[in-house]
Amino acid sequence: MPRLFKTYAPLAAFAVYLALSLAPDAAVAPLHSLGRALGAYGFTNLIDTGSLLLAVGLLAWAHGGLKPALQELGILADPVRPLLFGLVATLPSAVGLALTGRVSDAVTAREILLLCLWFPICEEIMFRALAFGQLYRRAGWAFWPAALAPAVAFALPHALQGASLVEMAGLAAITGLGAVIFSYFFVRFGWNLWAAVALHASLNLWWTLFTANENALGGWSDNLFRFGSIGLAFALVLLAPRVRELRWLVPAGRKPRR
Repeated sequence: MPRLFKTYAPLAAFAVYLALSLAPDAAVAPLHSLGRALGAYGFTNLIDTGSLLLAVGLLAWAHGGLKPALQELGILADPVRPLLFGLVATLPSAVGLALTGRVSDAVTAREILLLCLWFPICEEIMFRALAFGQLYRRAGWAFWPAALAPAVAFALPHALQGASLVEMAGLAAITGLGAVIFSYFFVRFGWNLWAAVALHASLNLWWTLFTANENALGGWSDNLFRFGSIGLAFALVLLAPRVRELRWLVPAGRKPRR
């Protein structure tokens, strides 16, 4: 199979995912109806799960099997170390948000499962492993354009949740920045997707449990703790080669090429 086809054909799943996410409600009315039948977050769950299955199917076709497709996505890698890394790195968010907020009585088990586990897994597979991974690893793009292209796509649906232009710009900035950061950790952990998943899912968990924010923007103190977690994640990566005790959290890995 031609290399160009193997690189870009799987991105068709990403294009479908993005088109469905940004389509006007009227254009995807049947999917919204089906989503409502599935309960809270049904539409998002439907397009996330369907697009993920399409992505895996196209990768399996392009790479000659399910196992190579899953390896390409970085989800067959050992999850233990990156999951621990994500939990430790997000301690500033966990502690800070717990001290300044309270556990919401309105949070349901379904919300925890979807918002803090399944959706982060789907988004990291689609935006990081598939879109960024194919552009950076296979198409040979430099890190910044390869990371920024899916970051913009990731930011757009989140920005539409804003109630004003200022809020929309803030949502786009913070989610787009997060997307670039998660791409860095995908590379740094040697194409092991679980580091990005752990950071994404853990940040979502503390945000969902301890804040009443209706979107990803939040207040200044909320973001202080969130950026503290990202700062700690980078500090762990930078210090691990020099501090032996930190190597159980961070592998030797690699640095992104420019």
